[in-house]
This record gives sequence, C-alpha cells and structure tokens, in this order.
Amino acid sequence: MKNGKKAYLSCMIATLFLFIFTTAHAEHYASVNIGYSITDDIGDWESKNGVSVSAAAGTTIGENFRGELELSYSIYKLDFNKYYYGYYPLSEDGRIMNMAVLANGYFDWKNSSKFTPFLTAGLGFAWDAWRNGPKNNANALAWQIGAGVGYALSDKISLDLKLRHFEMAGDEHSTTNNMYFGVRYSF
Repeated sequence: MKNGKKAYLSCMIATLFLFIFTTAHAEHYASVNIGYSITDDIGDWESKNGVSVSAAAGTTIGENFRGELELSYSIYKLDFNKYYYGYYPLSEDGRIMNMAVLANGYFDWKNSSKFTPFLTAGLGFAWDAWRNGPKNNANALAWQIGAGVGYALSDKISLDLKLRHFEMAGDEHSTTNNMYFGVRYSF
C-alpha cells in the first residue's frame, strides 16, 4: 500500500512539473508564505493554534488560471497534561507536525486595479508526526480550498493574503484553517 501511495505522489509531481516547464508562453512564478493555523480541539485535548509555512512553483494557464506545486509545513501544540493515555498520565504538551505536497489550481479575477482576488483548490498527499502524544504518525491524501487577494507591487512581484481550509482524509487532527501572507515572484 505504501508503494502505491508513493507511486501516485511521484506521478502527480512529475506530471505537474512537466506541465509547468513545457508551457512555453506561460509566465512562471515562485512563492513563499507564512501563516497562522487555527485548529479545533481533538477529543479531550486542547489544541493550541500554530504556524504554517509554504513554498510553491507554478505557471499561468491562459489569462485567469494558475497551476502550482506547493510544499507546506505546519506545527501546533496540544495540551493534554491533565489527561491519561491508558493508565499513564500524559505529563508534557504534545506537538503535531504536518507536511504536505499539493497540486493547486487558482482562478484569478483580473481587473484594472492592482488588486486581484482569487479562488484556489488543491489535492495532494500529507504526513503527520506526533511528538509526546498518544497517536501514531499518519499519512493520507489531503485537500485544500481557499480564497485570497494579490496586490501587484510591480510586474514581477505580488503580495498575497490567503485564507485556506486544509484537511487530511480520515485524520481529524489535521484539519486546519490558515491565514497566509506571501510574496510571489514571476519570471
């Protein structure tokens, strides 16, 4: 089963890179984002909001569409020092670290101003790692949806503000709502 997931992910990444780098008339870009992750409590454990970072490479597709490959990393805390796992008290706070690779699509509402609103959706694969926690590490398909606005500083540089909902299939402790601030450089 693990080999099948790795093969799926490898094919998805290879297809996206082939698409991005073979579109001769398209404008390519790279972006970096930093954000705030808002999480829900998990069962009896109090979840503390965390931080997310991401980097992406992409291309324009026609006038209003973009496609990209994104790598993201999020970390947030769980407070379960009042709770028990079996007969043993959990004496330290835990952490959940999440890494994801997503193929994202964007629809940009082009207009005459420097502001460009956009919608985004993506599908990919994610990995969770627990530290000092009662759960095992997990990996699964992941998806995201979001909306935001870009502000063109120049023909090549844009500032982005994006709100995003992220989930891993079958893994409720990886559902987050994120607010990202980023920079996108076109070349």
